Amino acid sequence: MNTVDYPLVMVVTGLGASSLLFLTTFLTGEIWESIHDMTSDSSVASWFTVYSALGIVSVFAFTSLVRHHGAVLSVVVALARKVISVALSHVIFPKPLPLSRLFGIILFFAGATLHALVRNKISRSSRPAQDSAQTEPDVEMGEGFNQSTSSSTNGKGGSHRFSKMRVV
Repeated sequence: MNTVDYPLVMVVTGLGASSLLFLTTFLTGEIWESIHDMTSDSSVASWFTVYSALGIVSVFAFTSLVRHHGAVLSVVVALARKVISVALSHVIFPKPLPLSRLFGIILFFAGATLHALVRNKISRSSRPAQDSAQTEPDVEMGEGFNQSTSSSTNGKGGSHRFSKMRVV
């Protein structure tokens, strides 16, 4: 089983993104304006530092969420955070709510609800009838995997396999 070094992934990804951002701002000339703004007003540098630190913390939190709960749940949480942020921005900074935006909100939630209902119906109809002898859930193996018995071998003489947990 391959293991992923998450801190290394984060460092390499961060360095790559930072390098591209620096190159882009250097080539467009915006880097000099940014340096001037940060040196002329100390609050700009302070806010930049706070924003950068929170960005690093949020990326590590999201990676940890993916690692422990899977990509699907992580994307759902990220989408929910965005929806809450937009809703709060409308509450804190009142804006006119045109009919088109209200219609879009209704369509979004109707589509998400319809998708969830159809998916739930399909997953229930494709699920085999459970054996009455199997009343206990699989034993949790951590990191999003369960151990279940199977006739396949793991290459080391054992007769077990690991299957991904399914969140329904």
